[in-house]
Amino acid sequence: MAEVLERSREENRFLTQRSLAIQENERRNLAYELHDELGQSITAIKAVAVSIEQQSSDSRGSIVDSAEAIKKVSNRMYDVARNMMRRLRPPILDELGLITALQDMIDDWNTRHQDTFCCFSFEGKLNDLGEEISISLYRIVQESLTNTVKHAHASNVDIKISLLDSSEGTEMSNGKCVELVIQDNGMGFDIKTTRRGLGLLGMRERAEALNGTFSLTSRPGNGVRIRIVMPLNKL
Repeated sequence: MAEVLERSREENRFLTQRSLAIQENERRNLAYELHDELGQSITAIKAVAVSIEQQSSDSRGSIVDSAEAIKKVSNRMYDVARNMMRRLRPPILDELGLITALQDMIDDWNTRHQDTFCCFSFEGKLNDLGEEISISLYRIVQESLTNTVKHAHASNVDIKISLLDSSEGTEMSNGKCVELVIQDNGMGFDIKTTRRGLGLLGMRERAEALNGTFSLTSRPGNGVRIRIVMPLNKL
């Protein structure tokens, strides 16, 4: 029975991992399509508006106003499309690696949330973790910041990623691990009585799909601390 149960867990882990990989591929393809199709169309509209504006004389003020309106709408559409692409699949993650992508996301988040400051730090060379671990860590941080805005009412969030050996207080038996710790000073909750939302369950699934561990500690009035450890050895 124990053997059957373990085999079932392995199969579930594999299916979850495959599901997440398919999801990320779909997001990547959609982001590229948004960039290639919608982005080019918006750029073309803006170019036409600029051309109209430059060719019109002062006596044709309505044309100038129309051209200016087209440019404003184009800029707004482009901003929306760019934000969608960043959420679907941040190109900076593929181009410059995990750390730069996280710094960019957190800087943008800090700009948009004046009442809460997120401090990010890291230790070790973390840009060669592999695509699956990198995107999982990115999505976990992304979801945790969303939860902070929705539920925590915190003034500070600390996020730290580190490379660890198995001997450094990890649950892994051998090899190197990557550790992600997310901690806020918000209102917290009673983990025994509070039902966990889909965001926390998604974080756990991402960690466990890569043979990692997920732990959460919290108390009312004492914030939330999330710790995730993932092995870097080949799955």
